Parts: sequence; C-alpha cells; structure tokens
Amino acid sequence: MPNEMRIGLIGCGRHGLGVLAPALASVPNAHIVACADDDEVAARDGQETLGLNRPYLDYHEMLNAEDLDAVIVAVPHFLLKDISVAVLESGKHLFVEKPMALNSADGELMAKTARESGVSLMVGFCQRYSEGRLRMKSLIDSGAIGEITAVTAAKGNPPLTGWLADPLKGGGELHWLGVHITDQVIWITGSQPERVYGEIRWHPTTSADETTIFTMRMQSGIIASITCSQNVSGRLDYVSVEGTAGRIRSDWPSEVVEVVSDILPEYRRPTIIRPVEPLFSSMYQNEMTDWISGLRHGNPPKINSSDGITVLKVIDAVFESHRSGTPIDIT
Repeated sequence: MPNEMRIGLIGCGRHGLGVLAPALASVPNAHIVACADDDEVAARDGQETLGLNRPYLDYHEMLNAEDLDAVIVAVPHFLLKDISVAVLESGKHLFVEKPMALNSADGELMAKTARESGVSLMVGFCQRYSEGRLRMKSLIDSGAIGEITAVTAAKGNPPLTGWLADPLKGGGELHWLGVHITDQVIWITGSQPERVYGEIRWHPTTSADETTIFTMRMQSGIIASITCSQNVSGRLDYVSVEGTAGRIRSDWPSEVVEVVSDILPEYRRPTIIRPVEPLFSSMYQNEMTDWISGLRHGNPPKINSSDGITVLKVIDAVFESHRSGTPIDIT
C-alpha cells in the first residue's frame, strides 16, 4: 500500500462530507481525491469543500476513472449494499458506514465480495473509538468488576425525519442507532449473542420502528437488555454493566464513566471519571486514523464485516421475534 493514500468519497451529505471528510483530513498522507453523489447540489458542494477538479454524479464513473486506494461510502441505508458491492468489485478497500446493509444476507454478500476481490471492508461503528467507552472496556477487561452478569443499555433521540423515517429506505431507530448500541454491548462484553427476544412499537405515522426493547442472551451466559427509541427528548445513550465485583456505566456524548469496584482500591467508593478530551470530532479522527493505519500496514480492520453481520443478525432477529412472539436463536 502506498504511503500517500488516495481516497474516494461516495455520499456528500451531512455525515460523509460534514463528519468523515474532516476526520480523514487529520490523518497524514491520506486525501480525498474524488467524490460522488447522485444529488448535483451535494456533489458540487463536495467538490468545492474538498477542493477537487470535478464532482461525479455517477459513482460507477468515479470508480472507473479515478486511481483510488480505498473508498468511503456514507449514503442512506437502502443504498449501502449495491454501492459497496460495486466498490469491492472494483478492487478498492472499503469503509462503509453503519448499519453496513439492511439485513444480514446483504452483509454476507458484501463480505463474500470483499474476500473474492482480495480487499478489506471496515464497518463504521464509531463509538468503539469514544473515550468513555474505551475506558469502560479497559476497566472491564482488567477485571475491575469481576465477571459480567448483566448489561442494560439504551440509545434514543427525538423523532426521525426524511428518509430516516421511511422504513422502505431502511429508516427506523433500529437501523439508525440500534445497530450502534448492539455493537457496543457485544464488543464491551466480548461475547457473541445466541438468542434474541424483542417487542417493537411502530411509529403511528411512518410505520417505522419507533421504540424497541429487546434482550440478548450471550454465549457466555450474560443477559443484556437494550432499549432503542426515536421518541425521547434530547439524547439517550448509555451502557451499564453489572459484575460479580462491581458495576460500571458509560454515558455518551459526555464520555463520563461511573465505576465502583470491590477489586481496585481506588474505586471502592462510587467514582466518576470525567473525560480528558470530550470532543465529538476526536472519535471520528481516531476511527479514520485506525482505518488508514491498518491499510498502510496490511492489517485487517478492527471492525470487520463479521462484526457488522453479527449486529445485523441481531436486528433481523428482533423483527422476527416481534412478528412471531417468540425468542429467536441466531447461533
């Protein structure tokens, strides 16, 4: 892999151009050299913001015309699979925003295409790079709270709008932020889910999933309860872990961690650990830095297609469990 990384961007919207592009700009010797969006206004905005010679309205044209090492795909959920497969088939490494695809079958197709093309695929579960969640996982992995017994987690926001409110376009809270909190629980516990049971309340106007509560039984025996809702005031985002020797909670975006431990003397009393750098942007900068570093050194991505597929299997199972009224085994 060359030292100077040439990156393409597909999706010049709020996240691709407004979040990921600035984060990538902080990585030395990695530059977005081409952008594409089927919306002409967005494409020209990308061209001007990134200082490029021209925009592309057709991502196929960009993939054929430009000498790219890798591509970032940040588009509405219902477009992720087809665009990602085209990128992978062109022989370019891929960073695809969550949820990766609309279902696990599409995720499996993307993973198969990456393997056959000999390129890597990283999924954008950015909260693995947040300061609070990294501190939480480090403390748990050090044995600070003993053996994990249970997890409660929640993620929510005010009602979704636009395509995010349209279930035919992959809208709804489960695919929007439910995938994030599901990945967080699996990553933090270090255990794979084996059984899922869920109940869903549908939005009365859009028919997208509005509020969902589901449980995951992990292969280790841990039981996790997760709430996702697009009907809350402000932002709801926490993970709370109970252990045999203590408990720990992480809130985002404050990055505050609360911990009490029977093992570590400094945390015998309930302790609040405040962030060193509570910056929203630093999470994405760390994500982009890690992605580019892995490409340069030929290392597999830390968040790979298998991680994305596992999360999608859980989301698939939540919908199926609600339809059937029974728990769904996913092992």
